[in-house]
Amino acid sequence: MLVAIILTTLLSACANPAEFRHYGTVKYTSYRDVPGVTADEIMAIDALRKQYGSFIFGSILSTKTFYTENSKIGGYSALLCEWLTELFEIP
Repeated sequence: MLVAIILTTLLSACANPAEFRHYGTVKYTSYRDVPGVTADEIMAIDALRKQYGSFIFGSILSTKTFYTENSKIGGYSALLCEWLTELFEIP
């Protein structure tokens, strides 16, 4: 009985990955493409874009923000800033 339970547990993880549903991610390249964004929100973002040349994002050095071997900032925070820059067209 114990052997049957162990085998069932081990073999249940061997399913074909193609059988799993892949929901994927949607990458929005502009804030105008985000579902549910209103005309007022678009006008507010456009006003910010005209008023400011860039925004500053601060983060303490950690596993989310660190210096790479090339002395560039890496990690989740850097990726988030890159994505926000692309999405809102504000560096």
